[in-house]
Order: sequence, then C-alpha cells, then structure tokens
Amino acid sequence: MISGNRIALRCLEANDLALTAQWRNQSEIRRYFFDKSLISVSGQANWYEAYLRDPSRQIFVAVDGTSAEPVGMIGLYQINYRDRHAEIGSTIIGDRSRWGQGLGAEMIGLLAEYAFRDLNLHRLYAYAVQHNQASVRAKLKCGFRQEGLLREAHYADGRFQDVLLLAMTRGDWEKFKAGLL
Repeated sequence: MISGNRIALRCLEANDLALTAQWRNQSEIRRYFFDKSLISVSGQANWYEAYLRDPSRQIFVAVDGTSAEPVGMIGLYQINYRDRHAEIGSTIIGDRSRWGQGLGAEMIGLLAEYAFRDLNLHRLYAYAVQHNQASVRAKLKCGFRQEGLLREAHYADGRFQDVLLLAMTRGDWEKFKAGLL
C-alpha cells in the first residue's frame, strides 16, 4: 500500500471490478475518457484478466485513509523499464461526494513518488483532453509541465478537441519535492 495524507493506493483486485465499472460508466467521468463506450462488469472482468498478464501496467484503487472505502483509481501504463518511463492514466475520483477536494492531485503525487522511488523511472507523462481542466490542474499542481499540444486529436461532443501532453522527469519531481518548482 502507498499511503498519503488523506488516501492510500492499493492494488486493483477482482472484487473491485463492479465498482470500477460503475465509476467508469458515469457520464460525468466517461466524457473525459478517450474511449467513451460503456463497459459491463463482464467486460471489465475481461479487461482485468488481460491486465493481470501485462507487466507494463500497474493499476491502483485509491481508498480513504480513515475508512478504507474506495474513492477512485489511477494507473501506470506503457511502463518501459529499459527507457524508464510510463504514462499516468485512468485517474478517476468515482465517489462524486469527494470531487473538488484535491484527491486527484494527491493520487497523482503518490503514484509519481512510487514511480520515481520504487520503480526507478525517469519520466512520467499523461494525456488530457484540453477541456478536462480538473485533470490538467491536478497534474500541474504535482509538478507536471505541458510539453505539447496535439491539435484536434480527439473527437467528442460533435467536434475535434485538442489533447495536451503533460510530463515530468525525475529531476522535475525532485525540484518539486524540494519546493523549487
């Protein structure tokens, strides 16, 4: 378990699948996903089986630090141990009563610390649809920087939308932790 101030991250387990499918299917969350399709619990189970066989992904459930109730999820994808980088994705606060409390930033910060300290990665990156300002703000709050703009790279709501590429290196993270960024 990776513990923070208000939450902890624990590994995704099979008994989390019904809840994570429910979170993912919320229209307020799904609208920010690149794949906006609904998913059944059995579809989530198939995804989970593939996940278990894929060493390039590590997915965590965020739980309340006091009650241990699940509040969200986050993952590392495309983990490349040779070049020492990974993508942060699937950042969800599934419990709507917890939105706007900075938990997304805490989840990102905890995962970044794990990636740099425990996995010895050098670089983390993330993609965010530009209109998903909560996601963008959470990453910037944790020391990520905007590196690129993929113009009109995502189609949703009847129009093409820009996608931001955000990233941080180990050096950025060290400066951020020291209060220099």
